[in-house]
Amino acid sequence: MPHQAHQLALAKADQAREAHAVRRGDMRPAYHFTAPYGWLNDPNGLIQHQGVYHLFYQHNPYATHWAQMHWGHAVSRDLLAWTHLPVALAPSEPYDCDTRGGCYSGSAIMAGDALTLLYTGCTHKNGLEEQTQNLAFSTDGIHFTKYPQNPVIPKPPKGGSEQFRDPKVWQWGQSYYAVLGNSMDARGCVLLYRSDDLRAWAYCGVLLHAQPGQGWMWECPDFFPLGNRWMLTVSAMGVQGNRNLWFVGDFDNQTGCFTPLQQGFLDVGDDFYAPQSFLDEHNRRIMIGWADHKSQREGVPPDAATASHGFCGHLCLPRVVTLAKGDTPRFAPIPEVTAYRINPLHGALPEVPAQPVLLGQWNTTAVEALLLLDFQHSSAKQVTLAWQHDPSHATTLVYDRAAGMLRLDRNQTDECVSGVVEHAVGAPETLALHIFFDRNSLELFIQDGVCVLSANVFPKENALQMRLSAQGGQGPRAVWDLWEIKPCTPRQNET
Repeated sequence: MPHQAHQLALAKADQAREAHAVRRGDMRPAYHFTAPYGWLNDPNGLIQHQGVYHLFYQHNPYATHWAQMHWGHAVSRDLLAWTHLPVALAPSEPYDCDTRGGCYSGSAIMAGDALTLLYTGCTHKNGLEEQTQNLAFSTDGIHFTKYPQNPVIPKPPKGGSEQFRDPKVWQWGQSYYAVLGNSMDARGCVLLYRSDDLRAWAYCGVLLHAQPGQGWMWECPDFFPLGNRWMLTVSAMGVQGNRNLWFVGDFDNQTGCFTPLQQGFLDVGDDFYAPQSFLDEHNRRIMIGWADHKSQREGVPPDAATASHGFCGHLCLPRVVTLAKGDTPRFAPIPEVTAYRINPLHGALPEVPAQPVLLGQWNTTAVEALLLLDFQHSSAKQVTLAWQHDPSHATTLVYDRAAGMLRLDRNQTDECVSGVVEHAVGAPETLALHIFFDRNSLELFIQDGVCVLSANVFPKENALQMRLSAQGGQGPRAVWDLWEIKPCTPRQNET
């Protein structure tokens, strides 16, 4: 039976959620995951078992700001329509009961008939932060019992900092492995551990160190086979610009040696962080990230735009990760989203004009778009795609062909978000954009997933127009397909 304090914490969290539960307001996305009430950040414990996808996530069920981390829990058959379940983990033990800490991030694995969670407990003692690794088990996939002998990894290795968290576990043969985020000598690093039973863990060494400019701390590591290589992903703290790194290379599980061959960014936007991946029953490597709030103006609380609607934070659209020629990853939106398309629109222009042309308009912001620009006979120096919410309220994407840059500008989006995000795409003959707009989420899959740009936007109006124009010469040929996306209505406390 769970510890009595654990049961009380779970009951208190569920009572708070029910007491403050709000109907899905206009600010909530239609097809991106949000908590039923309260704060949400990192996705945790992603796994599919017997056809059911389990999503756990960092969660404060009492308020719309970060504090006292719990593990929220939801299940789905298609990764889009989620059923909310009771809180899976709540702070309750000496190693995780702290309003300034709690049950931090981790991962899930099936061990026999038990759904097993390996997570970080965080407390503060004598003015110092203490992070340990702990286990919890469930035989019904809903109610979890913490291991009586926790913590199973009580401290970082010699030379490691107290920033010691976010275990990602997997099984290889008869052994279990886990990677953990850490810092050594003010450089981020990923630590490798091995176990025969998930309870007793041996430290194998440092899997990879950060290079100069790659951050003083690496958190939320993930490590998995992809094609004939291995891929390591980390979220870097203390870097200028993009914080989500991937490395593809070779791994020798006998020696614990990882040799990176390629590296890059998981997302080139400001609002993607702490992703985690899993292999589903269709043998797809699926990645889900948190839509972070780094693009908000300094001093603006993260929940400023959505607190009155009872939530703060959403997750990005799940992405299928594959390995392309040259050992570089590709990211594609899950195909399940096509089942939610309604009201299709198709259009084409032999030449994009200088005056903005309307591609589509809706009384919603839950839309998907495929746009192909053909520059074979074009001399245009610039193409602008604008998402307009009212006459003075718009988000724009400018393709500066001369500079080979895509530029996303949200300075006219609203008072909570500011800034310009740029990404180099060169001057290809065709530019392909796969666009998902969902109330306060904008995700651009560029050139069939060569890169993705995720951005938070907070339009005041739940309406959208898309307009396209070209400047500085003959416009490119354009072809587009547009859809509304019907809401993926969540449900509560169903099994």
